[in-house]
Amino acid sequence: SKFFRSIYGPELKANPEKADLVRQALLEHSLNPSETIMVGDRAQDVLAARANGLRVIAVAWGYGSQQELAEASSDFIANTVDDVLRIVSSE
Repeated sequence: SKFFRSIYGPELKANPEKADLVRQALLEHSLNPSETIMVGDRAQDVLAARANGLRVIAVAWGYGSQQELAEASSDFIANTVDDVLRIVSSE
């Protein structure tokens, strides 16, 4: 957590939509969607990013399968953390 300004996730008593969590983070930190990239490991993460006008890096080492991530049409698929760093630094 020392590498992040904030961490967002569903609370145990509520089940907000991922798109709403992303929107909340964007608003609370005054982030410009055109300058923000979301990193996720499921198709739902890609959809939440798209709903908020974000580009998205799908990571292949999480819960989603390669097929799920490919079908979600993310902007990038990263197989390693080094891939994420390379993609972010080139943007």
